[in-house]
Amino acid sequence: MTPPQPRALVLGGTGYLGRRLCTALDAAGWSVLAVGRRSVPVTAARLLVADLTSADISDVLAEAQPSLVVNAAGGVWQLSEPELIDSNAVLVDRLVAALAKHPRAVRLIQLGSAKEYGTGPAGVAIAEDAVARPVSTYGKSKLSATRAVLAATRRGELEGVILRLPTTIGPGSPQVSLLGTVSAALAAAVRENRPAVLRLYRLTAHQDFLALDDLARGVLAAAQSRQAVGRIINLGYGEAISVRSLVETLVAVSGWPTQIRDDAPPSGTDRIEWQRLDISTAAELLGWTPRQQLRDALTEVWSAVNPQRDADVAPDSADRRATRSK
Repeated sequence: MTPPQPRALVLGGTGYLGRRLCTALDAAGWSVLAVGRRSVPVTAARLLVADLTSADISDVLAEAQPSLVVNAAGGVWQLSEPELIDSNAVLVDRLVAALAKHPRAVRLIQLGSAKEYGTGPAGVAIAEDAVARPVSTYGKSKLSATRAVLAATRRGELEGVILRLPTTIGPGSPQVSLLGTVSAALAAAVRENRPAVLRLYRLTAHQDFLALDDLARGVLAAAQSRQAVGRIINLGYGEAISVRSLVETLVAVSGWPTQIRDDAPPSGTDRIEWQRLDISTAAELLGWTPRQQLRDALTEVWSAVNPQRDADVAPDSADRRATRSK
């Protein structure tokens, strides 16, 4: 007799991260239900929920009967402080409360954030046992969610795993993100056949990053590992990558003549100038190490928006470089 398909519920399954996770879970043999705020194509069943309460989540759990829940929901950009707290902390509190009442044990993979750590000392990789000192409302709300999941795990109400993520790199990057902003500006310049001018800030920062495909691999591994339960696990390249070099590589991948201007940041901007994650726990508990090369990940970002992707047209190779101005 063929065993039944394992069932996974992905909160935020219609978003940037969630769509990729639904695809990966589906390909790995899971029966997937995506829960989100909007309808977009994913290779999974879709359920639209505007505002999730504990009762809503309980109803979804009762219907879906998942053995795995992945929380890829939450807000990052262009939200007020109350909205950030609601979308990142309050939602998780409701999710934990619903899972505590569910009659069967469920593995919950919570996608956390490297911003929970705050700024790390230059030259030192941040391990999971580092004291968390978030400096932004976003980082504080994600840390609150982490603590809620770990507390519920200690009480035996669920099997929680926290995957702490730096900024992810992959196709479909939100337009308000750094790579979304850069790729959209490059695509507009290509369509209008003019040089691109990028006005950016924080290009002096060095931060860790994570390819979207590697995130999907990490989630699949965490879904199966007993050792991961109750743990915080960093995912990333394990490197402090220059933000300027990241932008310059994306420009080089596009092959479009571009000028990069390093503007002053808006007042009150959360600045993490240097951060590198220690990813040895992921190797130990999940057998996970990053596989996708940074340039390949950035190539996927550009390919998703490139107006010339179906044409055999390219700019003069002599112009294929980024120029800088202060």
